[in-house]
Amino acid sequence: MNINFNNISVGTGNFGIGQMSEGQKAEGEKVKAASQDLQFSGVQAFDPLQGSEPVTDVPAAELSREDDLGKLVSAAFNLPPPPMPNFNA
Repeated sequence: MNINFNNISVGTGNFGIGQMSEGQKAEGEKVKAASQDLQFSGVQAFDPLQGSEPVTDVPAAELSREDDLGKLVSAAFNLPPPPMPNFNA
């Protein structure tokens, strides 16, 4: 048995599947013409900091790890690395 789908044309046997009707073509042309005349007005540039609170500048001299919070963070994140696993076992 030899089945070949390459010889099926658009108009025969598939009842117009893949074809637009005249009404659909006319509506598509209307939408295409209307979309070419779009004008955007009143669009502002996006400002991510628009609603944020003001931030004070902190001098670098005040950023230290010698206070209680700094010592806690230092103890948690300055741990020695774990020992290397033994791959020969």
